[in-house]
Amino acid sequence: MKISSEKEIEIINQVKEGDTSLFRLLIDKYKDVSFSLACSILRNEQDAEDALQEAFIKAYNGLKRFNFHSSFATWLYKIVVNTSNTRSGQGLILQSHSIFTT
Repeated sequence: MKISSEKEIEIINQVKEGDTSLFRLLIDKYKDVSFSLACSILRNEQDAEDALQEAFIKAYNGLKRFNFHSSFATWLYKIVVNTSNTRSGQGLILQSHSIFTT
């Protein structure tokens, strides 16, 4: 989905003001690259889908604190990377735990 930078700023401000349905436009714009990013970290599509859903929820909940010091894309991709890395670490912990309990 193609949204200009100016339109994106307008959408973000409208979401911040309470028009939450517009957040869907941001999801549609960034979901493919975000999914690829999560997949590259987690190496599993299902885990990447879960991480992406969690990342979008975090972004939505944190949008009021987004201050435009960076682009929305940079801010969102940082959330996707951090969420994916956290999930990746959890997977390693769960895997190592199951090795010792079987």
